[in-house]
Amino acid sequence: MGNLSTYDGIASHVLKSVDLSPLANKTVMVTGASGLLGSHIVNILTKAAPIYNLHIMAVVQTRLHPEQEPSDRLQVAYANLGNPADCERLPFADVVISAASYAQPKRFLAEPLGALRSSGLGILALLERVRVGGKMLYISSSEVYCDGDPATEKGFTENEIGTITPYHPRACYIVGKQFGEAMTYLYRNRGISTVSVRPGITYGPGFRRGDQRSWAEFVQRAIESNRLELMDAGTVQRTFCYITDGMEMLFKALCYGRHPVYNLSGVHTHTIAHLGEMVAKACNAELIIPPGGEGVGGTPDNLRMDNSRIVNEFGKTQFIDTQIGIDATVEWARKALYA
Repeated sequence: MGNLSTYDGIASHVLKSVDLSPLANKTVMVTGASGLLGSHIVNILTKAAPIYNLHIMAVVQTRLHPEQEPSDRLQVAYANLGNPADCERLPFADVVISAASYAQPKRFLAEPLGALRSSGLGILALLERVRVGGKMLYISSSEVYCDGDPATEKGFTENEIGTITPYHPRACYIVGKQFGEAMTYLYRNRGISTVSVRPGITYGPGFRRGDQRSWAEFVQRAIESNRLELMDAGTVQRTFCYITDGMEMLFKALCYGRHPVYNLSGVHTHTIAHLGEMVAKACNAELIIPPGGEGVGGTPDNLRMDNSRIVNEFGKTQFIDTQIGIDATVEWARKALYA
């Protein structure tokens, strides 16, 4: 898999596909810089820094991702976005990318108050840190479509939204994302350019041992025990997007997006059971799918996404096949996490 299964290979692909000149000579702050999306964003910006004269501030709670280290162009700030004092200490920047999130369902279900506090306090602080004339990109989630009913078989469009109540098990995460999108949109009237993106299941190299997202858990269990048993029959549907495609679309939306929000998704929709089959194949592991069982609380049945807006605007037609992406993810994990 070579190029697809390394951070540098992914960054190289994105930099060949996207002209980042709108970011030239800017200071860029990235929150959630140690997470999956945030670490790739930082890596791409770091590779682009000498070309476009960028200065990057990576905001993390404890430490940088193992793929990064501080340099003259990459500085590190430590902050918990659920802590008002930490939010007050955040620096100003020309461009802010908000990638901090409780993106793992089991994590935000276990820490609902922390998830909601960091979403609300964090986005308010970050929007105030964007210099006038600057840019803000907010990473939302496909979870905002939870319990909705897509108008067509192609899936949810950006004009649709879910129907959860404040008492839904996942409300702490979903309501926080909806609030973040609303605030990001309103700040368009405050002298900055803003855009939100709603990622589907974005997967690939960069997760850590103990990551509880379904695809990452599947990879870990299949490698560790050569056996993968699902929690339930795996009938729910998700739209998958390999990290390379996701990063390409994210930077195009940041630099050139005309709409306030974009679905950041691929074109391949699978059941979780099919995901298990692909991971088992990549790991040569035994797969066990129970006839019933109980999944994670409040899991929506269908989050199929329609990415026509971003595809039509930027002319992207090629997306990495999910099995190829899973194979690349497994190859990276064996070298980076299990060597």
